[in-house]
Amino acid sequence: MDVVCPAVTGDLFVVAYSVDSRETFDEARRLQDQMFLAKGSQSAFGGRTRTPYVPHVIVGNKTDRESERVVDASELKALVDRYPNCCGGVETSAKRNHNVDEVPLVYIDSESIPDHVSAKKSAKTSH
Repeated sequence: MDVVCPAVTGDLFVVAYSVDSRETFDEARRLQDQMFLAKGSQSAFGGRTRTPYVPHVIVGNKTDRESERVVDASELKALVDRYPNCCGGVETSAKRNHNVDEVPLVYIDSESIPDHVSAKKSAKTSH
């Protein structure tokens, strides 16, 4: 069964993993790769390819489980730096409602999101 990656048609993405699970972090890395591969396959024009445009935020969740942490915050930074158009990363705890509101702010403050998606950019260009 073929699975269609939503990166082919989406505009913005959130890739999340649990800081207490190496497997979910590795899966987040694979998903990030798949998004760029899917967009890259749509990037060919006249035999030339361009860098895929995939704005996304990486979220390390479950920081309330600090004593069980297996994914260091520096690994989040490395994941953010792997591809262009990554808007940034943030660690959160949904259980404690810590930094959850920061996730959309990473997009809003980023210059990597499409103009038609960003109210901030639309306001700047509409004057």
